[in-house]
Amino acid sequence: MRFFTQYCPNEQWFEEQEELESNPNARLFDYTASSLFLKRGVAVEDYLYLVTVISGRLYLAGKMEIGEIVSLAEASRRFAGERLFQVSDHLFARRVTPLDYMRDVSLPMAARLLFFKGKRLATLKFSKPGWLDSQTLRGIREMPRETAEKLDELLPSLILAKN
Repeated sequence: MRFFTQYCPNEQWFEEQEELESNPNARLFDYTASSLFLKRGVAVEDYLYLVTVISGRLYLAGKMEIGEIVSLAEASRRFAGERLFQVSDHLFARRVTPLDYMRDVSLPMAARLLFFKGKRLATLKFSKPGWLDSQTLRGIREMPRETAEKLDELLPSLILAKN
């Protein structure tokens, strides 16, 4: 089992936040897509954390335990009539947390988080003191269990996905 983050661009983050605010039923982090998951070694039973960086601050929306990785064709069949990202890897969750787009990670905690950079561990990059670089979490990043456990302290317990 491995642990990864998926970066959500700010524009999409704000759209999802607005949608959640207008529909108060707690939406779950039960599906996502990217062309990078399999390339980065993401597999069933791994954990994925949805993050972004806004104005130098790290935000953590939710977490999923990956239950399935399917092709675009299979995802299109499951979401008939819906517009999907035209990418190769579509993830469906086994267990999830509800999404919360307002959950920020304190700067001291963000400064202690470690991620794999090749075979070694590195901290997140700050563009100036107290300001996370907006590129530091782009794409799919792998992190050690200890970093995932720190993020888990901010999240509610996982529940079974409904997909």
